[in-house]
Amino acid sequence: MDDLLIVRPATRADCEAIYRVHVEAVRGLPAGTQGKDGIEKWLATREPAVYVE
Repeated sequence: MDDLLIVRPATRADCEAIYRVHVEAVRGLPAGTQGKDGIEKWLATREPAVYVE
């Protein structure tokens, strides 16, 4: 199985990668999408997706 994914609790060593994913996700939002309401409204128009590095 080449597509094996191991799920485990995050550790302190994961913090930098988690932060990078978070920042890239926020930067990827369209202009004008601000605050929880704006993000929720935008997400409602998206298909579910999984981002894996």
